[in-house]
Amino acid sequence: MTTANFEKAVEILFNAAPSEKARDFVKKIAEQIRAKGDEWIMANERALHITERDISDQSIAPIEDNRVWYMTEWQMALLK
Repeated sequence: MTTANFEKAVEILFNAAPSEKARDFVKKIAEQIRAKGDEWIMANERALHITERDISDQSIAPIEDNRVWYMTEWQMALLK
């Protein structure tokens, strides 16, 4: 389910991006994460903030309202 959560988060971030350049950046970071594989995504779900709670409609910090923060967190997770 975690990889499905990741893909849902990517879709939300992509749709919330304010420009083509921002959408390209979402694609770039998502591809780098996908390249690490499903096991890595599952092992890093907390660092990527893609748990069921994180992506739910009841989330404390909705993805679409915190796009820049999510992108920063995803970049930091890639550095681990």
